[in-house]
Amino acid sequence: DTLLKTDVVVESVHFTPDTEPELIGRKALARAISDIAAMGGIPEHALITVLIAPNRPVELLEGIYRGLHRLATSYGVSVAGGETSSLPYDGLVINVALTGRVERGRAVLRSGARVGDILCVTGMLGGSFPSGRHLTFEPRVEIARFLMDNKLVPSSMMDLSDGLATDLPRLADASGCGFELSPQDLPCHPGCTPRQALTDGEDYELLMTFAPETAQ
Repeated sequence: DTLLKTDVVVESVHFTPDTEPELIGRKALARAISDIAAMGGIPEHALITVLIAPNRPVELLEGIYRGLHRLATSYGVSVAGGETSSLPYDGLVINVALTGRVERGRAVLRSGARVGDILCVTGMLGGSFPSGRHLTFEPRVEIARFLMDNKLVPSSMMDLSDGLATDLPRLADASGCGFELSPQDLPCHPGCTPRQALTDGEDYELLMTFAPETAQ
């Protein structure tokens, strides 16, 4: 089955004007790859659209594409083309359209969780922006594919882009379930509080549910 994803990063929203160009390009593609991973898929082809103020130096774009291509190579993604356009104001916007593939009928959705399932995440949460992890995170393709290949398929899955406190209710709503969390069980990055783990966002870990016997 084919997976389709589009994602956008905007200057002063997802990165600051002084962010290293290579990291801007990396993040733009990594966010889209993360969503392909969240369905258990493998990323394939990317189309890149850049909207940029005409006064920006060409070296900025060259750096963005270096970072983007470096990540694409490491995940086997073909940057197949795209589009550029000027902006009528001083700014920078990058949109990534990405295809992926997954075994037929096996895409993991948000809607498959069932009452009694166990909630899991693939890593620690909180502090993504102050630490810079929102620019350097690794999309969790490898662990998602490990689960798919070893008959440990989650009943539902999504990536954590807006924070656990925002994304978990979306998963629960799609699955027609409630949920229960114990703050002391949240896997917090060192120096982060449970509140930060819930609300900071841009962790790009995978949120998954498993039947209890599979979770063990």
